Formats: sequence, C-alpha cells, structure tokens
Amino acid sequence: MKKTIVILSLMCFMAIPSVVFANDCNPETSPTSVSVVLGGQTVKFCSLKEAYDAAFVNRPGAKADDLNNRAVEMMMKDFRSGEYFNFYDGFYIIESTIKVKNANPPYILGFSDRMRAWEYWENNVDKIGGRVANFETATREYSKAASGPSKKNLAKQEAASKQVEFLLKKKQ
Repeated sequence: MKKTIVILSLMCFMAIPSVVFANDCNPETSPTSVSVVLGGQTVKFCSLKEAYDAAFVNRPGAKADDLNNRAVEMMMKDFRSGEYFNFYDGFYIIESTIKVKNANPPYILGFSDRMRAWEYWENNVDKIGGRVANFETATREYSKAASGPSKKNLAKQEAASKQVEFLLKKKQ
C-alpha cells in the first residue's frame, strides 16, 4: 500500500503518464474509472477520490477555486454504459454501502445524467442507500469526509453531547 501511495505521489508531482494498479484495480477496466489531464498528459485512476486528490489536492500549482473554475479536464466512466462523460456535468451516487469490484473505495458511482443516476439509485436504494448528487455536492461531501468535521462543528457536537448527558442524568 505504501509503495502504491509513493508511486501515485510521484506520478502526480512529476505528471508522468503511467498506470497505477492500487489494490489490484485496473483503471482501464474499472467501472469507476476517471481520466484526468495532468501536465498535458492523460492519467487514469480507479476512483474519483484518487483523481480528485491528483487534480485538486496534490497537483503542483493547484488553487482553492480550481474545482469551481473547472480548471482540470476530467472524464468519468458512466457506471451503467461504460462510456466516459465530462466529470463536471455528471451526477453521482455518494455515501452508499455498495462494494464495486475492480474499483477503489470510497465507491462513488458516476452517471452521465441525472435521470440515469436517479433510476439506478431508486432501483437499488434498499440495498445500497446513499443519495444522488451533482459534482459540487459530491466533491464537497468527499472533502468534508476526508478532512473530518470543522472545529466549529466539533464544538457543536460536544455541546449537544453534554446536553444529552445532562438530560439523561436529570431523568435518573
């Protein structure tokens, strides 16, 4: 695993076109494959998380607003059709419990349009849970999950926990 992370980091920083097989995943055949143009080279990843990190977190010269400005060319494979679509125009099933073969977690399923995503989610919601989101919501939620709750939210959670404890003691 450490070797894969080192290889991925080197690839991102030097923009060397190569294929990374993390966790036995082949980005050429992965149903969650994402291709990203980095340093003029197209690089494929097995998951949206890996592609997001390479394009918006680890890329030299990355700016905070690059995602909103659509500064990096990204294409994601449609989970149903297998055809690539513009990442920024897609819809995603996020926060689900689905496990996808030949893919890396977190398993974010991409769809070229909202109706496709909605139909797949609606037909499988009992098994996989989650929800449908556009790219902005999907990446914002991914970023929150990766960085954890903010200090403000942690303080709110702690205050709420103390209130619950107080009420429970008061009932006894």
